[in-house]
Amino acid sequence: MNERIKQIRKEAGMNQTEFANALDLSKGFVCYLEVGNRVPSDRTINDICKLFHINENWLRTGQGEMYVDRTQNQIIADFMNQVMESDENDLRRRLIDALAKLDTDQWILLGEIADKLFNENKGTEE
Repeated sequence: MNERIKQIRKEAGMNQTEFANALDLSKGFVCYLEVGNRVPSDRTINDICKLFHINENWLRTGQGEMYVDRTQNQIIADFMNQVMESDENDLRRRLIDALAKLDTDQWILLGEIADKLFNENKGTEE
């Protein structure tokens, strides 16, 4: 399990300190987990799976897919939760705040701009 925990951390783009902070653990404990000197509690396993959308069976046994399939609505809800928990100066939060204030005509204009950008970008990828 230690190598799978390390893989989760690395795929999340985190160092041991960031991973430990996200899980409310000490950096030392994360280090011990990754080298196999400690076994994570059920609570720690549950926290890892919940926070990083990991299949618990994969984490415990290595069997199955690493990630849990999530719907688009779950992905959006998780993103919105992250944004709402962020600092009010966070760019994502400021952008969501600005979008929430748009009227119908502004949404239509924004949609047209997005379509134009998408189509221009699509042409450059080919």
